[in-house]
Amino acid sequence: MDSHVIAYLQRPRLPIWKRITVARTDQPNFAYSSNDERVFLNQVVPCCTLWVVSIPYDGWPPELTARIKVIDRGVVASKKLTKWRRRIPELKAATELSLDPALIDYFPEDIIAVGDPNLSEFFGHNNAEKAVLDLALVREGHIERLRDFGPHWLPSYGRKFHRPALIADAGMEQGAIVSPGAEPLNSLKKTAAKTVFISYKWNDIKKLGKQRFLLRIAREMARSDMMVWLDKLALPGYAPKGDHSETEEDKKVKRLLKYGYERSAALVAIGTPNYGQPTRPGGENWTLGELTGELAPNKNIKRVVLPFTKKLPECLREYAKLPISDDASAAASYLKDWMNQECG
Repeated sequence: MDSHVIAYLQRPRLPIWKRITVARTDQPNFAYSSNDERVFLNQVVPCCTLWVVSIPYDGWPPELTARIKVIDRGVVASKKLTKWRRRIPELKAATELSLDPALIDYFPEDIIAVGDPNLSEFFGHNNAEKAVLDLALVREGHIERLRDFGPHWLPSYGRKFHRPALIADAGMEQGAIVSPGAEPLNSLKKTAAKTVFISYKWNDIKKLGKQRFLLRIAREMARSDMMVWLDKLALPGYAPKGDHSETEEDKKVKRLLKYGYERSAALVAIGTPNYGQPTRPGGENWTLGELTGELAPNKNIKRVVLPFTKKLPECLREYAKLPISDDASAAASYLKDWMNQECG
């Protein structure tokens, strides 16, 4: 039976990790690193599945960030590589892993696991709280669940996930605990069928003072069992320089957007006065490209408009429209109802 391991990522590191991963290609190299010799060297092996979950941060619940189907492992520190190779001869130096050097340099830890790009994936923003509470983790010969810590589980979360942990095999039993295996995470992965791509005009959102409101809508959508792809507002640490300007940093975000777009079932266009127009005369019209599908021409995606103003640009008038609302929870509820009707 293939093993499953869960590991955490600090949320402020998430956008940097994603952007570096997709820095030069639409088919990213999935990699994760750790200094945990016991779990990482013994359990994170080729054919295992590594589930990466972010820790709660700034109002966001735990999120399922990535699923990595491990195909290789390597070590950055040469002294440790020499020591560990005596025990695991197949261990490689990081430079032998065919990874972008920028990705290797990003990791401060020593051991790197590399995933099969065809069997690994990033996820949009989601709510993984129930899934992580239901998991049974193997620690020092016994199994435990965060759920058993009761209402005070959150302070334990950081301690328990400070290092990777082996997920107990399905059916493993100890006391009153029967492990569901990785099924809670697999079930959460299935919500990808309701992934929503949020398309919006940055300058309009800023002028309307709706940045925080849009982020609250994304959070409410995640709490309503949807996955959400939202670029700059949902990527802390990224400093917008205008709508998809052509800096190297923005090119990385564009690749990430394309990746998310291709995995979305629906697009919600935030209806503002200048949506569908280029920011600079003669510049690229990225919101229109997202709306029309130019971002990923082979992707069939449902479309709906969430108006932030009564007067919508012409490019949005042919699409279904949700009610205007100043309440983020209500707006997310309207979208969920529409998604249930259109996407099942």
